[in-house]
Amino acid sequence: YISIPLKKYLEDKFKLPVVIENDANACVWAEYLCNFPKNNNIIYLFSGVGCGLLINGSVLRGKNGAAGEVFINQSKVMTSYLGDFSFLKPWPLDLGVVKRVKELIALGKNTSLIKNISPTGTLKIEDVFRAARNKDKLSKDVLKEAAFSLGIKPSLLINLFNPEIVIVGGGFEEAGNLFLDELNRAVKEFSFSEMRGNLKIVLSKLGRSATSLGAALIAVEEKPLHQ
Repeated sequence: YISIPLKKYLEDKFKLPVVIENDANACVWAEYLCNFPKNNNIIYLFSGVGCGLLINGSVLRGKNGAAGEVFINQSKVMTSYLGDFSFLKPWPLDLGVVKRVKELIALGKNTSLIKNISPTGTLKIEDVFRAARNKDKLSKDVLKEAAFSLGIKPSLLINLFNPEIVIVGGGFEEAGNLFLDELNRAVKEFSFSEMRGNLKIVLSKLGRSATSLGAALIAVEEKPLHQ
């Protein structure tokens, strides 16, 4: 899909102005305008790779609109010289939580989620969130593990950009305070104290609506309705 003029194609098809935007950028813009208009420096965590960056009241897009993609393409050469950098690998949207739960079940670990994957093998991240809220130990442990691993990435950005707020979104706001507390623990471990002095780490208030709402707000701003 590289180099396809999607914007022009859609404008020609629908006879309307079109704006193309990165999903994490849309999310951080929506949270800024709807919930944190007085905070000009915000990081929005959109699951495993993408982050929306609001710097001095403006979305930081970079040259190609992809700023905030926090990962490293790993190779055998890199690993042999530098060791394991798996915490900076590109993760799936669910941070590998479902896969990890299935691995532990296969090893004989007990969990209420066993009924969710038998006999069809179907398990969703929402099932893990629900089980954790119901005090399922395995689900809680896996979510805490994912939160701590994810926390390394915003720590790097916190040290670099010194934000006022970090917003946890991408669906993981539904994991609640269990996830948030462990993410906070990782940030305290890996970021400079000077950078996190007045920092707030919060769950997204817009949830899964942030992407579409942010896209609409950006579109209205760039292509006013009266045009």
